[in-house]
Order: sequence, then C-alpha cells, then structure tokens
Amino acid sequence: MVEVRGQVERTPPPAATAELAVISDVWSRSGSKYRVRAIVLLVINVLLFGGLGCFAFWLRTGSYLAPAHEGYWNLLWQTFRPGSNPHTLSSLLTFPISLEEVPLQIVIHGLLLSALVSIPILVSILYRFYSCLPFVAVVGLVALMPWLALTLLGSCILASVRPFRFSFRYASSLLGLVLVVVYIIVVSLQAAQEAPVLANPGQRIKLVAPWILAVLASCVLLALGLGLAKLVNYRPGVIAPLLATMFALPIALFEKYVGRDELYYRLLEHQYGPRATYFEDQDVRRAFDQGVAWIRETSKPDRTYEQIASIEDLRWQYELDDAQKQRNRFVCYKEQAARDCDDFIKYFPDSRYAPTVLYLKGRTLDMRVDQVQFREHKKLVFYDTYPSIASRDTWLRLWKNTPDSPLSAVALYRLAILEARGGNVDQAIELLKQLRRFDKSDSSTQPGATPSGIKGVLETAPPESGLQVFVEGVVFEGKRLLSILENNRDPKYGDVPLTGVESSASFPRLGWMRFNPHSEHYRQNLTALLKRYPGCQLADNLEVELARTLKEPGERSAALQAVIEKYTRKYASSIAAGRGLPDAVPEALYRLGESSLAADRPAQARAAFERLVAECPDSIWGERTEHRLATLGPATPVEP
Repeated sequence: MVEVRGQVERTPPPAATAELAVISDVWSRSGSKYRVRAIVLLVINVLLFGGLGCFAFWLRTGSYLAPAHEGYWNLLWQTFRPGSNPHTLSSLLTFPISLEEVPLQIVIHGLLLSALVSIPILVSILYRFYSCLPFVAVVGLVALMPWLALTLLGSCILASVRPFRFSFRYASSLLGLVLVVVYIIVVSLQAAQEAPVLANPGQRIKLVAPWILAVLASCVLLALGLGLAKLVNYRPGVIAPLLATMFALPIALFEKYVGRDELYYRLLEHQYGPRATYFEDQDVRRAFDQGVAWIRETSKPDRTYEQIASIEDLRWQYELDDAQKQRNRFVCYKEQAARDCDDFIKYFPDSRYAPTVLYLKGRTLDMRVDQVQFREHKKLVFYDTYPSIASRDTWLRLWKNTPDSPLSAVALYRLAILEARGGNVDQAIELLKQLRRFDKSDSSTQPGATPSGIKGVLETAPPESGLQVFVEGVVFEGKRLLSILENNRDPKYGDVPLTGVESSASFPRLGWMRFNPHSEHYRQNLTALLKRYPGCQLADNLEVELARTLKEPGERSAALQAVIEKYTRKYASSIAAGRGLPDAVPEALYRLGESSLAADRPAQARAAFERLVAECPDSIWGERTEHRLATLGPATPVEP
C-alpha cells in the first residue's frame, strides 16, 4: 500500500499491471501461457508455410522437397542469374505448365504468390521482425525463389521496423507490399520477353493477370489478418487459419481442375518432346578436336593428328550407333525415356495425356543419330523418320487404345512401314487405307482458334497441342507409300524388291523398305537393288529416288528429267491408250519442279508443275502442285 496525502492507495497486482500495458503485438502479453501458445502456433505456421513452399517448388519441377532435389545447390545458385534457369519465378508463366495451355493456372499462381508474399509481412507485424526470418527462408530455400525472398526481407523491414512502420498497421503492410509490386513489375517485363507463345495481343493479359490477382489477394489477406488480430486483441492463432486456407485453396483448385498428370506430362514433354534440348542439333567439332589433342598429348605423341582422328572418329560413331548391345549414352537416354513414359501411364492410366505419352515413347525409341552428318561435319543431327522395331508395340498400343486420336495417324503410318519392312505388304496396305480417314481438315494437333468470352479464358488446350505433329503431312506420306505398294507388286519378282524377304540365304537381303534414307550406303543399296532385279516394276520409283539423293540441284534436275523422258517413252503406248503415266512419273515431275526452284530456274519449275497438273490431275501430287503453283505467281509479269 502507498499513502498519498492521508489516503491509502492499493498497488495493482502484477497481472493487472500487465493487462493495463499497451497490447501492440503477440509478444506484448508476458504471461507464460501466452508465450508458449505463441511459440507453438508460430512453429505450426512455419510448418504450414513450408508445405506451401514445397507446393510452389513442385509446380515447377515435379519434386516435392527442394533440398532433396538432385543438384539442389547448383539449382539454387542458378536462380540468382535471372533468365538463365527455367525454375525461376519469371518463367513460371510458361514452364512447365503454360498459361496459354491451362489458363486456370492464372488463379492458382495468383493465390499461391499472394500467400507467399502476405504471410511473412503479417508475421513481421504481429510477431515482430525477427519472427518472419524462417518464413523468408522458406521462400528462398524451399520454394527456391531467392530473389523474391530478398524482396520480402526488405518488405518486412519496411512493414515492421522503425522508423519505416506507421501506427496504422495496414498502411505499414501496404508500404512493405510496394517492394513486392516493383519486383513483380520487373518479373512481368522479363516474362513478356520470354513468352513468344502469347503473341496474340488479346492474350497478353494472361501474362499480368496472375500478378494483378496476387497483389489484390495480398491486400485482402493483409487487411483480413490485421483486422482479425485487432479484433481478438492480438492473441496468437490468427495467422494459422488464414495460412491453412491459403495453403489448401490453390492445391484444391490444382487437384480438381488441372491435375498432377498435367504437370508430369509437361515435364515429360519438355524432356523428350519435339522441343527437348537433348535432340537439338549439336556441333561437336570442338569436343572432338579436344579429345584428339588430349589423346595425342597423353598417350600417343608419336602419332599424327589425322591418325588419331580416324580412330577417334570410329569410336564416336560406335558410341552413337543404335546397336541393342551397346550401353552408350544415347541408348541409355532412350531407355530412360521409355521407363519414364511407362511410369506415367502406370500412375495415370486414365489421363487424357496417355496417348501423347505413348507418342513420346515411340518417337524417342525411333530416334537415331545421322552418321553422315557426324562424319562429314562433326555435327549431331537426330531424326526419327526410320521407325525402329523396338517401337512397334508402342505404336500398336497407341493405335488400338485411341484409334480416333490424331496421333494414331502417326502410329498407323509407322506400323505400315514396319509391316512392309517385315514382308507383310497386305497388312501394310490395310493400315495405310485406314489412315485415309484422317484426310480431313480437322485432323490436326495444332491448337485451334481460342473461343471468346469466359470459355476461351478457361479452356484447356488439346493434349497434342505441343507436339508439333502435322497430320496432313503424315497422311500425304501414307498416300505416297500406299501408291508405291499397290502399284509395284511385281508379277515376276513378287514383293521381294519392296521388302527384301527371300527364301534363300543370300546376303545382303536387298529390299527398298529395308533401306534407311539417312544411311551413307543408301544410294549404293538402291543401285544394287536395280542390278539384282532388272526390269522390276519398282525400277522407275528407284530411279526417282536415286535422282533425289544427288546434292546439287542442277544435277538432281537433270537426273529427274532423264527419268521422266525415259519412262514416258517406255510407256508411250499405255499413255496413248489412256492408262496414264507410270506411278513414279508424277512424283518425278513434282521433284523436278522443286529442284528447278532450288537451282533458280522458275520457268522450268513452272513447266514441270503445269505438266503435272495437266497430265496427272488425279495423282496425289496434283493438289500439292496446285498450291505450289499459286506461290509462284503469274507466268508473265503483269503490266502496271
């Protein structure tokens, strides 16, 4: 008790004194139960926020935990180099799931970013600045967004540290959000340069929509969190429900309307699809020369460069070969692709991407290295136009499971090649006839026009849209092969010139379908086939193919012209009787026109095209020639 001017005044107990203190944040309450509760809830918030960071990293890589990801530290270092890594925030709009293909990602990315931004700022205000450091670390090290983490660190300082903070808490939070807005503007400008797929001006709003949504949602979250905190007089436990909601909402939207199969397919497409960096043309001359120099310096100093280079050239070709028993890097890559595709179908058998994954697997199994390009130019050039027997089951499965998919056109064509190569010409013809049903304008893997309105904004692109498969070209090649098979079943030799299947054990087993056009021995094999089966039904087609192998346009044009004249004279009586030109002559005329254009002889090209249209109007080359003539313009200059 205290005596004041004759009066006795009771001193308030310590607990009452604490209650009379100004409550400005969670730590303002000094009672042990409040401190324990605040610490426990803060730990829970950190764990929930860590889960949100894992989700953000998973959306970009398919891996759940960043520190467990292979090459994590190198990846973390690369993210400090803007534009050099596909896992940074700047590329989130287009990789691995593009907003153009899945527009709902606008909402998911917006909500996710708003939670990553607003929660650390809220914690810095309600729990004081040092409490937000674990949350900032989650953004930088778990979500793997170090630049955003550094930005958030500055935002938290502005929002909670004197002299920057205001007495009006919401104004402090908005001040901290300004740095994030500046960061988002920089990211948006960078993303606009890196997203050429959004070339349509009407679609460019998709580039900024996630960030606008993120900023607006952050403002709402900050206002809601600070309002609830003041309502309960800054007792702990306000942030956890908000964080749980923001953690669950984007995950629920992704799981319900996008799906995990979307993410894993896009990663497969990036690694094994047409835009895969592994299959890009690579100039390896420098690496080759360095290998030769290293061998000469370390073990064979008495050998000349040319001697070592010849041995090294053979070694490289051996390692790039597609022999089944070799365990080289390229073969291992293809086997890994097959396993990854099989795993996808195993876990997502009902996914709409199952046919496209089968296509990726078949295409990868068919992939080869052009040995001629390597030997002559020391360049790795990949091609998949000569199907491998290893891909047969994959193409068969694709065709049987989804016969109406545009990708089934590719499967039918490649199965027909494999059947013809194996001697089953009748089965090959049947498959090619089924390919005709894709000969229509709507058989395409290219995305169509985007519908207008809300439907156009939320519509997901077709599964095949990123595969760059031109079904029209596949159908045309199928028609060409069908014409060759139907018109060249020789009355004397049977199907042997086509398939090379013989009852005798003679070697080599020559047959056109067995020849790889990319082989260095292709021209030699064609010549040997003509000699082995003189006067065969296939001779005109083989001579056209021989002419095509000539590199110089002038020589190619002369050879094609000679073939046309030879077989026009040979079948003059049949032509006069109205039975038309031999089946190889229309193709020779078309190839002559193309070669003449390459040799800068437009008049000769026009003459060949016009003759083809006049004499072979029903040929498969007719429609293509009409389009080609249209691009040549008028035969004579038009007077002004």
